[in-house]
Amino acid sequence: MTLDGERSPARRHPAATAAAARRTAELRRWERLRAQGRTYFIWRHGVVGWGIPAAILTMAYKMFEARGLAWSLTVPLSGDLRHALVLIAVALPALGYVLGGWLWTQGEERYWRLQQERDC
Repeated sequence: MTLDGERSPARRHPAATAAAARRTAELRRWERLRAQGRTYFIWRHGVVGWGIPAAILTMAYKMFEARGLAWSLTVPLSGDLRHALVLIAVALPALGYVLGGWLWTQGEERYWRLQQERDC
C-alpha cells in the first residue's frame, strides 16, 4: 500500500499488468525477428517453413494418388505427373515467399500498434 492508503497500480489491475507483460514479450520477440531482417524472415518462415514442406507433402500425395503404394524407381513417371510435380515444386515455395512477405507486413503492423499502445 502507498502512503495515502491506495493500492499500487500493479495491484489495482492485475489483468492490465498481465496484458502489458504479454505485450512487452511480443514486442521483444518481434524485435529479435526484425534484427535478422526481412529477407531472412521471408525465406525462413515462408519458403522453408511453409512452401517447401507443403510442396513435399503435396508431391508425395500426388505420387501416392498416381501409383498407390507400388512405387518403383524403374518405371518412368507419366508426362502429366511429371508436369504436376514440377508445377508443385515451383508454385508452393513461390506461394511461401508471398506468405512470408505477408506475415512480415502483418508482424510489422502489429509491432507498431503495440509500440503505440505501450507509449500511451
